[in-house]
Amino acid sequence: EMTEELGDVLLTLSSLSRKIDVDAERALNDSTTKFIDRFEKVENECEKRGINMKESAISVLDGIYNEIK
Repeated sequence: EMTEELGDVLLTLSSLSRKIDVDAERALNDSTTKFIDRFEKVENECEKRGINMKESAISVLDGIYNEIK
C-alpha cells in the first residue's frame, strides 16, 4: 500500500515538473549531487572532531549536517 502511494506521489511530481517546465531528472540529479557534497563534508568534519559516524547519535550527525548546510 505504501509503495503504491509513493508511486502516486512520484507520478504527481513528474507531472508537476512538466507543467512548470522543470527537467525532473536534472532536478533530482542536482539535489543528489548537493546531498553527496554535504555528506562528504559531514564525514570530513566528523573526522576532524574525532567522531565515529557509525557509533554517533543521529542528533549529533544532524547537527553537523545543519552547520554545513
